[in-house]
Amino acid sequence: VRRPETAQREEKSPPPVEPEDEPLRLRPPKSLRLEDFKINPRYLGAEYAFADTLRGRDQRRCLKGCTKPECCGADFLAMVQAGGVDVGSDSEVLTAYFGSNWQQIARASAFANKYGKHRNAFERRSTPPGFWRTEMPTTQEVEDDRIRAREVVSEKVEERWREAMRDGGRWLFRDE
Repeated sequence: VRRPETAQREEKSPPPVEPEDEPLRLRPPKSLRLEDFKINPRYLGAEYAFADTLRGRDQRRCLKGCTKPECCGADFLAMVQAGGVDVGSDSEVLTAYFGSNWQQIARASAFANKYGKHRNAFERRSTPPGFWRTEMPTTQEVEDDRIRAREVVSEKVEERWREAMRDGGRWLFRDE
């Protein structure tokens, strides 16, 4: 004969958490998609990405500095690697930016935020791989384009994940 309190204890135990029910913040970046992020309305006061001109040094100072390798980022990274750049203590730099190869990248980002000229609220979208090819692509070129497109998406997901993990970043997780 089964006791009623034993039956009640079995019913009250929570069901196991499925991976798809897990909060997005706890998932690794490799398992996330672009659709798992939304724009932080507290970032610039809007729920959509836009490229609005910000006038005045005080308004632009709040924006993130440019660290693209093809623009300013390579120079800032070289300056940081050379040493002698004072952008704050390690704890301040780590709080501002984290990720793989964090020391050099974080210092270059802090240096760009302090001294860089190019600042964007949101970056313009780049053209997809193979967009400017005028002739019919070969099968190998199509496959290369797909691989490059997947790499671009994974880089964007990692960037959005980094921003969503920061307080006051550009992006939030969709379920927050």
